[in-house]
Amino acid sequence: MASASQILRPSISFLDEMPDEFDVFYSSGTLQYLGNPDEVWRKALSRTLRYAYLARNAFSRRKRFTVQTSRLFDNGAGPVPEGFEDMPIFYPHQTLSEPTVIKIADKAGFDLVARVKDRNSGVTGTSGKVYGADLLFKRR
Repeated sequence: MASASQILRPSISFLDEMPDEFDVFYSSGTLQYLGNPDEVWRKALSRTLRYAYLARNAFSRRKRFTVQTSRLFDNGAGPVPEGFEDMPIFYPHQTLSEPTVIKIADKAGFDLVARVKDRNSGVTGTSGKVYGADLLFKRR
């Protein structure tokens, strides 16, 4: 994906591994699709020098697992390469624990400095038990 993204966005550098350090860590709606979101969050913070921003998060009190479905041709920015047919794509999805995310950040030396609540852009298939929020952390 990192190599293909160079064609679509040549002015932005993409990597398939986290660099050793960076000033800002920005994640938009990704942690909830990973098998080990807490571990990735810890690792990212250990390499972040100044700020960490988590956008489009799906939080809940109790961990919830769902499967998100979307159409291939309606699945984000950028063209789909030739030769693909439109079809449903299925993504495993889990909610995050906001207190756990904040606790991990605190232990890594970060303070929560801003919280934008009721952002439902990271929430899928909710029955009111899942909520969205964006979180901004600053290193102490």
